[in-house]
Amino acid sequence: MFAVMKEVWKDIPNYEGLYRISSKGQILRIRRGKVKRPTITTSANGYTSQVVSLSANGVQSRHHVHILVYATFRGKPNGMIDFKDGDKQNLSVDNLDEVRATNRFIKAHCI
Repeated sequence: MFAVMKEVWKDIPNYEGLYRISSKGQILRIRRGKVKRPTITTSANGYTSQVVSLSANGVQSRHHVHILVYATFRGKPNGMIDFKDGDKQNLSVDNLDEVRATNRFIKAHCI
């Protein structure tokens, strides 16, 4: 038997009162009461990520969802955020870990 993580919601830093994010990576637009769907993007080097656009004071910004989850529940990261299980679709705060770029590079290129 395994423990099921309870979903917790918090205001996103710098977007308080506008957007909330859950410990599982869902984003809620408070005023409309609707969950926003992220866009899946792939960078030139093949890195896939979930990205969402947030607006405040007439300014729209794009953010990686996993970084928003980490920053909201653990604090602003100083390094890169990695997925413990390697699944970039698993945005749960328990699956995110802050690593130095060199450690992430080594992990990505291990045979």
